[in-house]
Amino acid sequence: MAQRAQGRVPWLTSRSKNRINRGPGLDETAMKEDLSLALRHTVERTIPRSASPPSPGLRPTSPRWGEGSKNNNFYSPLAPFGRGVGGEGSTVQLEDYFRWIILVLLILWLRSLAVAEPNPPISLVSQESNRRGTRAQEEEACRLGLELAGSANPADALPYLSSCQQVLAKRTDQAVLASRWELAKAFLKLERFTEAASVLETIHDEAQEGARQKILGLCYAKSSRVEDAIQCFGRAIALDSQDADARFNLGVLLSGKNEADQALIQLGQAVNLNPAEPRYSLGLAEALIDAKRYAVAVEFLTAVRSKFETLGQFHYALGLAYYGQHNAPSAIEELQKATALEPKMEAAFYFLGNTYALAEQYEKAFGAYRQAIALNPKHAPYYGRLALVAEKLGNPEEVVRDLQQVVRLDPEDVISQVNLAKALSKMDRLPEAIEQLQAAVKKAPNYKEAYYLLSSYSRQIGNISAADAYIATYRQLASKPSSK
Repeated sequence: MAQRAQGRVPWLTSRSKNRINRGPGLDETAMKEDLSLALRHTVERTIPRSASPPSPGLRPTSPRWGEGSKNNNFYSPLAPFGRGVGGEGSTVQLEDYFRWIILVLLILWLRSLAVAEPNPPISLVSQESNRRGTRAQEEEACRLGLELAGSANPADALPYLSSCQQVLAKRTDQAVLASRWELAKAFLKLERFTEAASVLETIHDEAQEGARQKILGLCYAKSSRVEDAIQCFGRAIALDSQDADARFNLGVLLSGKNEADQALIQLGQAVNLNPAEPRYSLGLAEALIDAKRYAVAVEFLTAVRSKFETLGQFHYALGLAYYGQHNAPSAIEELQKATALEPKMEAAFYFLGNTYALAEQYEKAFGAYRQAIALNPKHAPYYGRLALVAEKLGNPEEVVRDLQQVVRLDPEDVISQVNLAKALSKMDRLPEAIEQLQAAVKKAPNYKEAYYLLSSYSRQIGNISAADAYIATYRQLASKPSSK
């Protein structure tokens, strides 16, 4: 083995190995050169010159050049196939050896080409056909979704619209611009404001940028993203300072944030730009009322009465302004007109009841609250007001019924629950009163009045230990100024 290690085949150097193992970087010309080089080195090392003796520098000391010998230290690459040139191996064996070498090299070459050859590519025509088919399916889904959004059952469109949204999100070309607008409108119709906002955020249409900002602002406002909505309407105004609608919406949002001065500026601008639009004038009046500027509201509404007195909303706003001034007769007159013009305006009936109560006309107040409840039986504050009037009328059973409705509709209203306990105690229903108070302190552990009442009612029914425990808690809380 040591002898063979000294006689490595000279052409299988590290450089040659790298070239053979290079794979994809190996072309046919380079492979042919490697084959030629390999054969040349092999022949030079194994075949003696036929006519001339070897050069002095290549002659081995013993035995003579080309002679075989058991003690020959020179390793011939033909040794595995015969006795070597000049030994007992034949010329046929030599030719077979060369053929074998060439065959092995060709096999290695073909294997390297096979590894380097990538999988056959799909036909470009087939790829284009598949793309067209997929796009056709996507367009059909969008078309179907938009059609269903305008049908009698628009909710059926939602799965298709969601798929359409995902498809359009991958497209960047302007060809889908109209589809994005239609998709956003469809989501708006379904009141899916978050999805509509997501679509609008992907639209880049300079010609419609003002409209996009306003619709996007509406979606943000409906999604409780008030600050984002304010920014959108501000951008719309920057694009068109004469846009009354953008100023109106911005003013309403600012009013909701109690930024009265800025709100009134925007709403006033909207009214100046379009004084015939009732939304703008009534929005300005309501902002004045919210800011407790009742006298200014009355003055403004009186000035525009001739334009809007046929609208129930106008009389409702004016009635609220009078109510804020504690002018019960004028408020009652305007609110009665509002309910006559719009019999389903529950808020008008509610404030009419408040105004009757202000005027100590409790029977009429009770009737007005009942009408508000008939229009919206799930609004807890209506029952709370009804209970107050029922107490004024000396009807404890009605008080209990109304407060029970408040607690049922709004379980977090702890004050109403304590008031219910008081009403029950007046009817000698102390165990029920204690039950309501125990539920109240679970929700509001620091409500000291509830513990005081619990102690009192527990003592009245003979539960002295419970009464002592409750009064101890009350005293502990009473020492803390932050407790109720």
